[in-house]
Amino acid sequence: MAKGIMFTEVMFNAVIEGRKTQTRRVIKPKPGSELFYVKKLNKNEWVESDKYTGYYSCVKNGRFYTPNYKIGEKVYLKEPYLVPVNCFGQEFEDRGIEYVYGDTYTPSIGFVKKNPSTMAAKYASYFIEITGVRCEMLQDISDEDCLKEGIFGYPSNDLKSGFPVWAYGDKSLAYNTPKQAYAALINKINGKGTWESNPYVWVYDFKLINNQ
Repeated sequence: MAKGIMFTEVMFNAVIEGRKTQTRRVIKPKPGSELFYVKKLNKNEWVESDKYTGYYSCVKNGRFYTPNYKIGEKVYLKEPYLVPVNCFGQEFEDRGIEYVYGDTYTPSIGFVKKNPSTMAAKYASYFIEITGVRCEMLQDISDEDCLKEGIFGYPSNDLKSGFPVWAYGDKSLAYNTPKQAYAALINKINGKGTWESNPYVWVYDFKLINNQ
């Protein structure tokens, strides 16, 4: 059965525009601060987490943490959608659905909005393929990976400085570094204090593909 993945609308658009090719997902429950081990793909060998990037599962105090997605897996993008209903509220998904994300979206009469978590793969418009999986602590993210996460730079108002500023959505919120912008993004998505708590995360690299 195909698996789905959800993004905020801003990040969803970044994915389909090709600006976001990486995502971090907090490992729950969070491992402790002791040495964190991972198992190599298809090999009965354990190594320290900072020495290998092709992770299959993690172990801490005898507890295993397995990523939701594996390399080569095709995953569909979940998004809010609208299902047509009759005057009695009966739903007719087989008559076609409408999508919520997008600049031209307006509420439709005769439709009911559905939570993205309930979207089946057959209704998805976009798919990604997982190309890499690894485990690291959240604050270990590099500036390069911040850009893969959808952070972008643009010239600051002080054109004489020559320094760009950084954002994750529109340009109403600007930050001095890619990491500051990403920290604001992850706190907005996962809740205040996520960046500061520095949890272990799965890092998924992916590419946008068609549904074939």
